[in-house]
Amino acid sequence: MHKNKNILKNCLEICKINSCKTIIYFSSAAVYSQNNTKKKITEKFTISESNIYSRFKIYAESRIHSYAKENKKKAIILRLFNIFNNSNFSDCHTGYWVYDLKKIKKEWLKEFDNGFLFDLDMRKKIIKQDYLINETPIPTRYGNERSSIHLGYAIKFFLKSIFD
Repeated sequence: MHKNKNILKNCLEICKINSCKTIIYFSSAAVYSQNNTKKKITEKFTISESNIYSRFKIYAESRIHSYAKENKKKAIILRLFNIFNNSNFSDCHTGYWVYDLKKIKKEWLKEFDNGFLFDLDMRKKIIKQDYLINETPIPTRYGNERSSIHLGYAIKFFLKSIFD
């Protein structure tokens, strides 16, 4: 989390140097308690830390609001929910996924990323074919471990999730 805080600090400094008028931050619905996923969530819903990811998102939102207030800037915080192809998956990064292997075509595999994005590519292709995917969600608990995904790869994953 220390590295993420430094990146956020640097981004805010760059905004200050370049006289940015508005900061738009993509946060996450992870700031809402995982125990309340069946309730209708609004902006007035209480936020709480349930893991290190939500802890950082809450920290970042708070820091951005403070920065905006101190520097008379606008801050827009967008808390993204499940953005994966209009699906109703509880979490696109965790859980157990069941596919019908008879419907998966061997030639598809050549189209898919050969790394972290393979799973994303597989699910998107299956959804586009209107095939069924069964999900068994599991609670995710993040410890203090670090992610080994490179920033460029994370950005590619994010963009592919939304626009591909």
